[in-house]
Amino acid sequence: MLGSAREPALRGEKPVSRREPVPAGAGPSGPPQGRPRSREQLAVPPPGREDRRGAALSSRRKSRRRLHRASASPPAGPPRRRAPASAPRRAIESPPPHRLERPGAPLPPSRPTRASSRARPPPEVPGAGAAGTAPPLSGLLGPRPVGRSAGSAGQRGSAGSGSAARGRRMYTLLSGLYKYMFQKDEYCILILGLDNAGKTTFLEQSKTRFNKNYKGMSLSKITTTVGLNIGTVDVGKSRLLFWDLGGQEELQSLWDKYYAECHGVIYVIDSTDEERLSESKQAFEKMVTSEALDGVPILVLANKQDIETCLSIPDIKTAFSDCTSKIGRRDCLTQACSALTGKGVREGIEWMVKCVVRNVHRPPRQRDIT
Repeated sequence: MLGSAREPALRGEKPVSRREPVPAGAGPSGPPQGRPRSREQLAVPPPGREDRRGAALSSRRKSRRRLHRASASPPAGPPRRRAPASAPRRAIESPPPHRLERPGAPLPPSRPTRASSRARPPPEVPGAGAAGTAPPLSGLLGPRPVGRSAGSAGQRGSAGSGSAARGRRMYTLLSGLYKYMFQKDEYCILILGLDNAGKTTFLEQSKTRFNKNYKGMSLSKITTTVGLNIGTVDVGKSRLLFWDLGGQEELQSLWDKYYAECHGVIYVIDSTDEERLSESKQAFEKMVTSEALDGVPILVLANKQDIETCLSIPDIKTAFSDCTSKIGRRDCLTQACSALTGKGVREGIEWMVKCVVRNVHRPPRQRDIT
C-alpha cells in the first residue's frame, strides 16, 4: 500500500486523494477549470501565446512589404487586358510570367471562358444598315406566322368593331325616339299692333284654348301692356312662344330688336277704331319693309268683330291695299277675330303653325318638354 501511494509522487504528479474528485479537463499544466483563478494567474498569459502573436505580426509585415514592392515596380511587358464590366473578376486570365519578361513574344492562345464568350459582339446579320444602326426586326424574326393567335386577334377586332357599330345604331335609335317623344320644335311668334288693339286679350284667350290646365286671368282686368308679355302654347308637335310687345308710339322703336329671332308675326288691328286705322297702316308698312322679316309669315287679325259698328274684312283690305306689293311672296292672311269671345283664335293659331313649320328659311329651335 505504501508503494502504491508513493508512485505518483516519484513520477512528479500530484497525488489525488479519494475525497477530492478530479474535475474534467484538469491537467498537469494548470489549475482545474472548475475553480476560479487568482489575480496573478489571470494577469500572466498562458505559455506560448506571445510566440504565436509575434509570428502573425511578422507574416503580415512581410506580406505588406511584398505588396509595396509589387506596386512600386510593375513588371515590364504589354498591359493586361481588361474584361468588360459585366464579366466577373475571376474570369480574367493573365499571361504567364515568363511571357511578361519577353515583351516581343506573342501570347499563347487562351481558352475562351464563359464570361469572354458573353462579352463577344453579336454576329453580323446580312441586310443590316450602316454601322451603329440596328437591323430591321423583319430580317431577324422573319415573316410572322399566321396561327391561332393572329386569327383570334382578328376575330376579337372584328367583334369589337361590330359591337361598336351596333352600339352607335342603338344610340341613334334611342336618341331619335327620345326626340320624337320628349322634344318639340319651338317657334317664336311676335304679337304686334297699336295699343288698345286687344293683343294681350288674344294671348290670354290662346293660352286658355290650347292649354288644358291653364287658369287664365280675368279678361276685364287686362290693362295696357308696358314692356313685354310672354306666353307658351303647344300645338301638336310644335310649341309657340308668344312675345306680346307694347304698342305705344315710344315702344314701337323696340319692335325691330326681335325681328331676327322670330318665326312669324301676328298683327292685331282694332276694327272699331276707324280714326287710328291710318296710324296702324303706317306701323304695319314699316314692319313689312324690314329686311329682318324677309320670308316670315304674317297673320293680320281684324279684332273686335263681335261689335256691330266694326269694319268688315273687305274694308280693312281696301285700307291696306297699298302694302300688298311690299308683302311679297311670303304667307299672309287677313282673318276676322274676336279675342273677347274667342272666335277665330284657334283657326288663326293653326294657320300660323302650318306656315312656320313649312318655312325653310327659319328653322325651329329644339327644346325638351318641361
